[in-house]
Amino acid sequence: MRGRSEVMSEVLRQTIRDLLHEELHKIRQQSSESSPRKERVTEEVVAINSNQDLARFVRRILALSSDPSGRIAIESGRHLFRLDTRDGDARQGNQTTPSPRSAVLQIEKGVITEKQAMQFPEEIQVIQISKGVQLTPLANDVIRRSGKKIERLKQ
Repeated sequence: MRGRSEVMSEVLRQTIRDLLHEELHKIRQQSSESSPRKERVTEEVVAINSNQDLARFVRRILALSSDPSGRIAIESGRHLFRLDTRDGDARQGNQTTPSPRSAVLQIEKGVITEKQAMQFPEEIQVIQISKGVQLTPLANDVIRRSGKKIERLKQ
């Protein structure tokens, strides 16, 4: 009898594994189908007109990629960088260095802490925050002291 109960037990285990596998597959499929609709793309306009602008851009990428969600957003194409092309033709003939344009940082979800706020690059002048994003009081102080403007999006 012992052998038969062990076989029965193994069959029961395998059945449970199969059911779990099917259910997990359904959940993953549903989340992957719903993800593109929920996740928005954040675009950041970057002006690179000098070595200093390039260095700032590299520091910005490093700051974003230090957070795992920021790195995933960049790698998956949900955080895009667009080259500032305004007045592009006029710049080619102009030998003087144009003034850097202020950039906008849009944050879709999560909590902004003081540490994160201190890492925002200098060229970011406007921080747009989606409805569900929380801002700690210390982060709010850091952003305001740096002269940056906080805009709460109504979505």
